[in-house]
Amino acid sequence: MKMMFFPKQNPGRIKSKSSKACTHYRLSINDVHVIILIMKINTLIGEELYNAIHEMRSSSDQYEELVFFSKDISDWYRILTEKLGPPVITAEKINLDDASKETIPSKKDAALKLAKSYGGISKGQTLYYGTYDETVISIMIWPWQDNAHVTLKKIIV
Repeated sequence: MKMMFFPKQNPGRIKSKSSKACTHYRLSINDVHVIILIMKINTLIGEELYNAIHEMRSSSDQYEELVFFSKDISDWYRILTEKLGPPVITAEKINLDDASKETIPSKKDAALKLAKSYGGISKGQTLYYGTYDETVISIMIWPWQDNAHVTLKKIIV
């Protein structure tokens, strides 16, 4: 969940609207307007991949953790790259494609700092960090040793 604050306009009202990926709630309290952005994983990946999820472990406005089958991993990578851009860290290396050397260190540092608080990224894992529909999203992909399952963690920054 992401919150933005605005000066007083219509105190005491709640309004909502949906964009392509987020539901925006505008809540007015006294002198402050708060906009809350909520984006669930299905709006990012589409219903077909969402329906192929093996297990939903945790689902809140800011954090989702799920397990999908390894056979679908290329579809996940394709969709996430389309929506968030190339991964900051791939299973093999740090990706410097399509970005300048000036912007990568700060993006990489922010992504790694956030990932560390959710279990970190190790060799063989993938880290996405990007913006989709005005929402900053971090996604960590952890393949299992059984080569049949993959854990995905999605964090709204």
